[in-house]
Amino acid sequence: MRVPGESPPNVAGQRLVRDIRGLTSIALLATILRVVAKIRIRKFRWDDILMVAAQIFGIAGSIIVTIGVQRGLGQHVWHTLASSKAGPDGDAFYTPPELPADEDHGALIWFRHFTGSAALSGGRNALLLYTQVGVHGDTVATSGYIAIPNGDAPEGGWPIVTWAHGTTGIADQCAPTRSDNSGDQTTSNLLEDWISKGYAVVNTDYEGLGTPGDHPYLIGNSEGRAVLDIIRAARTYQPKLNNKVVIAGHSQGGQAALFAALLAPTYTPELELFGTIAFAPVSNLENELPLLRGLSVNALSGTVALILRGLSIANSSLDATSLLTPTALALYPETLTKCSTELSSNSSFGPVAADDLLLPSTNIDGLLVDLEENDASFLKIQKPLDD
Repeated sequence: MRVPGESPPNVAGQRLVRDIRGLTSIALLATILRVVAKIRIRKFRWDDILMVAAQIFGIAGSIIVTIGVQRGLGQHVWHTLASSKAGPDGDAFYTPPELPADEDHGALIWFRHFTGSAALSGGRNALLLYTQVGVHGDTVATSGYIAIPNGDAPEGGWPIVTWAHGTTGIADQCAPTRSDNSGDQTTSNLLEDWISKGYAVVNTDYEGLGTPGDHPYLIGNSEGRAVLDIIRAARTYQPKLNNKVVIAGHSQGGQAALFAALLAPTYTPELELFGTIAFAPVSNLENELPLLRGLSVNALSGTVALILRGLSIANSSLDATSLLTPTALALYPETLTKCSTELSSNSSFGPVAADDLLLPSTNIDGLLVDLEENDASFLKIQKPLDD
């Protein structure tokens, strides 16, 4: 099996070069014999000069064709893409080259074969780096992966499920494509079941998760655009994907799926959205956060810290550090270096009670406004939904 990113043999181009070389050799031999004969009988005329010139031009043409074949002439555009957009190995894959100012969102930057812990069985997996509109309106690079069912594409191409994953953290190593943790087996089973039914599955890491910049955790528009733009990039990577799409996600990904469904008609109008499945989407945080000051439980303290970090990444005027108690403030930098499981451990936010996170006298009205703006329960979505 050919590894994605490895260009297949250019059979058609090699055949073309072989035929041209054979015909050129015959023509050259005929021209040489004619010239020698004409010189011997001293009848070398202007028509012979034209024939020699034509032969020279023919040789030049065959050289040009040979160079063209070496550079992809005779290959399908997909095969040319495979050799021109193969990404680097290691972590260098996640650092993009300088992006053109006019680069469209959903553009495929490069790709490579994917064998990470998140890779899915029953399909061919590839790691993708692509563009999206970032949280601040600029073009950024986002990573993710695609799993394509084994075998030939059905008539009309493979339909697509774009999956939005749940909370993993904000640090780069928390990205599913970079993590050593295979994640939830139930999710893997679900995605592999879709593959077995003939769907290609794409899974974004989200903006800033694994790639340059910080991840704007639970910022709906950023997540939604990541979920949609990976579809565009995947359809460039594999042209036999069709435009029929189902959006699905869990927890953070449930929120992301709902925002993607809202954005799709205008952000990616070429896609035909058949439905959206949001499993336990994050919502109503603006109603829940004020309750923290009266709770002594500590199960969600690490997640609350991530929420504050995500809001401050999206809104530079929000100073989350001014809201935190000394205990929480000392641990707050760990939101950029540890994944969610580590943040909930006893060495981090695990022992910190909810009522010891926010200063009791701090005004959090601005925080609640930002949370409400990212509450998926207020979205007006036209397409079918399931949750």
